[in-house]
Amino acid sequence: MRSVWRVAVSVALVGLAGCNSLPQNTGTTTDTSTQSPTRIAKRAPIPTRPLNVKTDCKFKNDTGYNGKAQVDVLQGEVRKLEAEINIPGRGQCRFSDSNFKQTQVMPTPELLASNGCTVRVWEQGNVATVAFSNCAAMCAPRSAFDYVWPILIDRPRNHCD
Repeated sequence: MRSVWRVAVSVALVGLAGCNSLPQNTGTTTDTSTQSPTRIAKRAPIPTRPLNVKTDCKFKNDTGYNGKAQVDVLQGEVRKLEAEINIPGRGQCRFSDSNFKQTQVMPTPELLASNGCTVRVWEQGNVATVAFSNCAAMCAPRSAFDYVWPILIDRPRNHCD
């Protein structure tokens, strides 16, 4: 029995020795910063251009989270932003452009309220996003803001989620 055990351990050690994946130190170093990759797709940077989006939409998901949004941004200038978000069992948040001052046009429009609430609007493909940060003061109760998600606007369909 003891010899069977020795044979099994020996076979296992020989097998593991073949799995050594650590590189051997040959005393030379290779500087990879000067090597050119074999194939890198060269893509042009995404052009910076003023945002244009306009919608008047309502949304609701399976949990009852719902709201409505009126957004009108022309050449990066926010002409209208009204949003109401209802979080079942948590509260409601309201955002009105009358409470904000536009602080940035490019690369993404940004609105800032006197209480520190920031609203940013950006695009990625056919979707525009309206995101809120530091906006608990816009919600009743304030803790409802912990459950607010950005509003996604599908521009071709004029639909939002």
